[in-house]
Amino acid sequence: MKTYSQLKQELLEASKKSSKRQEEKHESGLSSAMISAHRGDLTDTQNKKRHKDLKKLVTKSGHGHVEIIGRYKERDDETGKERQVTERSLRIDAKGKQKKNHTELKSLAKALGRRYNQDSVAVVSKKRGSSLHGLKKGGWPKKGKRVPVGKFHRDPKQGEEYASYMASRPKKGFIFKKDN
Repeated sequence: MKTYSQLKQELLEASKKSSKRQEEKHESGLSSAMISAHRGDLTDTQNKKRHKDLKKLVTKSGHGHVEIIGRYKERDDETGKERQVTERSLRIDAKGKQKKNHTELKSLAKALGRRYNQDSVAVVSKKRGSSLHGLKKGGWPKKGKRVPVGKFHRDPKQGEEYASYMASRPKKGFIFKKDN
């Protein structure tokens, strides 16, 4: 028999895993960041270990997170060639809706992105704007630069570039893009 706290935790996890719930959090003004420890030039085993380490660090920081599957263009450090990758990622929520919470989340995301050799991290907020933040000299966007990513859209078409899908429900997800 499950304890009350086990049941409460299961319900909390289930509520986090819907794209509608992610949209509600965004619309309420809660900032979030998307980050991955995955690199296309590493083995599946290495990437799984890095993802597990990333989750531990985010949990230790006290931020809530949900598992997502992200699609992104990655630039090879040696050849400079771009390739489309699908990778396990995390959507990390700020601890609150104040500016200090957004700033803390952005700092955490950038630090983790640098730790895992990412080209960029996405930090999104309805109140403060949504952007990719460049972390590497040869990456896109360039180190120290920001590129706006547009507005939140729920449940993008499968395979859409720069989309994120819920790990537990791969047909449900979200994307940030400019309205046409």
